[in-house]
Amino acid sequence: MIIATFAVYNEIELAKFEPDLVYVDAKNRITRTSRKIPVQAAA
Repeated sequence: MIIATFAVYNEIELAKFEPDLVYVDAKNRITRTSRKIPVQAAA
């Protein structure tokens, strides 16, 4: 499941922005968190 929110930032705020990523298991228990979006290799 992907939950997204939207906000309005000015250029200064946007330069400092990092997302909050929360990964959960099948029972919705948090397994890890991250502030960086992983790079995915093309298939």
